[in-house]
Amino acid sequence: MTFVRTNRVLLATFPPVAVLLLNAYWKEPLYNLSVSAFWLTDFAQSILLPAICAIALGLSVRIWPRDYGFAAFPAGWSTPKKLLAFFITALMLLITYRMALNISWRHLWQYASSFNIGIPSQNLARGSVILYFALTAAVVEEAVFRALPWLYISTRFPGPRGTIAYILVTSILFAAAHSEQGPHGIASAFAFGLVAACAYSKLRNVWPLVLGHAITVIWAYV
Repeated sequence: MTFVRTNRVLLATFPPVAVLLLNAYWKEPLYNLSVSAFWLTDFAQSILLPAICAIALGLSVRIWPRDYGFAAFPAGWSTPKKLLAFFITALMLLITYRMALNISWRHLWQYASSFNIGIPSQNLARGSVILYFALTAAVVEEAVFRALPWLYISTRFPGPRGTIAYILVTSILFAAAHSEQGPHGIASAFAFGLVAACAYSKLRNVWPLVLGHAITVIWAYV
């Protein structure tokens, strides 16, 4: 991949990551000011901006989602092997998140976030909101914190050192993007990020991570 195409990957990754890193500063004040404005902003952050960046990357240098993990498994993968990849990845991510969250609550200072989004109590509305959070977080965050950074780092810095840098840097950024959840959210997100980055560096397919991420978000809300 040429230098220009590699830099375009980094350029397309930056806006969604930058906005996610600012969550701790805008979410609670905006929600308290206007619930409608909060949801519109979240829709723009979670759907519109990533879609624009993905389309711009595809049109400018012909790098589409299938080129960074949103594709079928290699032809040699049997159906049982694919199912096993989904099952093991999702289970590892969920267990890692739960363990890190429990350990952080035991060993870090007690902290309860003052910011709680009003999830509807009605079953259909509640399920719709939780599903929205689960799918947007899973697809967008796995793309910008795992898939696109791997495409960039593995091209610019191939080899074990690049892989280690990828795992550590993306996990730190992923944890920082969850800073509005307090120290426990940061710790659990960091542990989740480590496992997710290791899994993606081996699988090179983002769908098992999307499933595991979505299940973890649903578990957190339910």
